[in-house]
Amino acid sequence: MQLIYTKAAPNIEVGHLYEHIFCDFITEQARAKHLFSYVDYHLDARSYYEGYIYIKIETYTSPAVSFFKNLNKLRPQFNNNTINGALLQIMAENRVDIAALDESEVLKTLNAYQITPWKEQASSEKLVQSDREYHPILYKPANMDAFGIIQQSITLQINEDDAIKKSHLLVLFLVVSKAIRSNLQEDITRSSFCFTYEDSFEYDEVTGKVKDINLYRIDKRQSTEITDEGEVAEKLLTTIKQHGFSSRLSESIQQSEEGSDEYPSEAEIVSKLGLSITPDELKNIFSTYNINRVLNNIEVNFTYH
Repeated sequence: MQLIYTKAAPNIEVGHLYEHIFCDFITEQARAKHLFSYVDYHLDARSYYEGYIYIKIETYTSPAVSFFKNLNKLRPQFNNNTINGALLQIMAENRVDIAALDESEVLKTLNAYQITPWKEQASSEKLVQSDREYHPILYKPANMDAFGIIQQSITLQINEDDAIKKSHLLVLFLVVSKAIRSNLQEDITRSSFCFTYEDSFEYDEVTGKVKDINLYRIDKRQSTEITDEGEVAEKLLTTIKQHGFSSRLSESIQQSEEGSDEYPSEAEIVSKLGLSITPDELKNIFSTYNINRVLNNIEVNFTYH
């Protein structure tokens, strides 16, 4: 089920700030209810210069539908940690510095947006637009030396001589690693106040090693103590193993349609792995048992540049 919400936010800069704070909050609340990105939902949020915030949520399970249908009941807190963290995310996203910041006006506007209701839209409806305003946050280009890169690698060593079994493990990894990456992106950007901007995939046929890589941009000057990303990844892997991640991912793939966000396309499988697998064969691969085999043997590592 697809849910689309908009919220009027004529103050463009503060609207963008609210979007970051709100999305960090709702994904954290979703995780507290053991809902996982890619398995239960896929969220896309944007701020538009026309003066509104747009959130599209693809829901794959009934608990996710129930949770995101109550979007207007979810209200984040505005404090130094949430506001400064979101500002750091935006600075990393756009590679900018803050030129001017009126803290009282920012807080006043955030509170105004908090009580402005989210409007549920049909995908065919014209989106709400607001008059543009320019307000209390001004940005300027930043020195590129201010930003560092966190490289996240999800790796699986495949030691399998049987060509068919090997191809199945590779396709399993392609989907399982994408699901894990999707949840790590939420957790790492929220805890380390950074911005995810690029992902890639590597497969070495000689060594049998396959790797999903994700890059985060982070402002190295932030005074906030940076979270240990390795601990965040370890906590996530423990959580997903305890709360039905594998069985729900299996069910999601079995029930999904080609072209949906969580369904691995034939073109993606060919381009990344050089394999050709039929849709029926693909769905048969994704048993809970097979997903657990991959999940229990992957490694997540971080390097810093």
